[in-house]
Amino acid sequence: MIAAKERVYRNIKTKWLVLPEGGPTILGQGVLRLVRFEIDFFYEKKANQKKENVSVYDDQVRVRLFYTQDKGLISAEPCKEYSGPAAEVYVFILENKILSNQSEFRRAWSIARTKGLKTIINTPYKPADTGVNLYDLVFSNKITPKEFAKKTGNDYANVFREIRSKTPLTLNKAVEYSKILNCDPVDLLFDPLQIKVWGHVDLYKEISLENRYVIGQIYGSVQEQYVNVPRDIYKPNLNAIQIKSNGSYLHNKIAYYYRSDEVDVSNHNNKLVIAGMKDNALEDFGLTSTSYFFGIYIVEKGGRQTIYNPDPFASKKIICDNQKIEFSFIAPFVSLTNPDAMKKDYNYHELNANYKKIEYGNELKNQLANLERTLREKKLEKKDLTKTVDLFSKTLKEMDKIKRKA
Repeated sequence: MIAAKERVYRNIKTKWLVLPEGGPTILGQGVLRLVRFEIDFFYEKKANQKKENVSVYDDQVRVRLFYTQDKGLISAEPCKEYSGPAAEVYVFILENKILSNQSEFRRAWSIARTKGLKTIINTPYKPADTGVNLYDLVFSNKITPKEFAKKTGNDYANVFREIRSKTPLTLNKAVEYSKILNCDPVDLLFDPLQIKVWGHVDLYKEISLENRYVIGQIYGSVQEQYVNVPRDIYKPNLNAIQIKSNGSYLHNKIAYYYRSDEVDVSNHNNKLVIAGMKDNALEDFGLTSTSYFFGIYIVEKGGRQTIYNPDPFASKKIICDNQKIEFSFIAPFVSLTNPDAMKKDYNYHELNANYKKIEYGNELKNQLANLERTLREKKLEKKDLTKTVDLFSKTLKEMDKIKRKA
């Protein structure tokens, strides 16, 4: 359902491409329900600019909302469009609560912007729309832009322009704001590195789509999905799959690997890998396909290469081997992550705010461990260190309370 009233932003154009039955005056009656939305980015060159990089382009965006009506007969679904400068449209959609699922809108926005930037820049390290990132981080800290401006000591008009991306953030500003927002300055200046999840794998059951996929065989993603990548493992040939096995300890984990056409197995034994096998059934027609498998690679006696199911509770223990078909490539996974654990929520900002206290608590724990070790090694009487140990123990309990609150 959409909002009855919307705050007007000067630079945002709003129009109905397909009017609801009865006209737009029925918006407050609750007869329209959102079905889907589309986000498209467009980049217009600024005047008198020749150098082709993202800094000389204006981010323009178009958001289209498609609805159904609870009453009446309609020949086409009603559609409303919002367009204008990207940061302003972004804030407009969120502040007016036009979409009830704001986290889904943020996810779709990130994917659309990533696709849009690929058309104008040739590097994966994409500079952020600093206004959007600033607004999100202010929101994540559960404060308003006005409260944030007050904390920074800056004039609200200037902060307002920064949130609307009228004034890009400098490095010095990002460092200053990061201390107040309890975040990494990189979060303000750069978007997270993202890659597409190209496939999923089930370790418990077979999957039937357009083809049948056996247990442990990777099948193509049905829906488009992007995930953040840890910066220290990123390379252009980094790929990702996701494990989809309800009940497995690996369920929902993202597995990253470097794509290679080589079959260098010298260092892969006993490692979690992705293995490719070519299917030559249609070779006479000039066609070959590759099947991909996920598991633990083991070289057994006689040179037999076997991929084992990494879940010890799975009914099928062996995924595949090279007895009939040779592996066309084998690549080890370099990282296995939980996508939920990589989200930077309110707890992330609270922990950063209590950084010094947490570090102090960890240092106290280390000192207490050293004292206890000294007590054991030198066999001193416990009463000689009782007061000191009790003092440290009391302090540690207080620090644990702070951690739990954070």
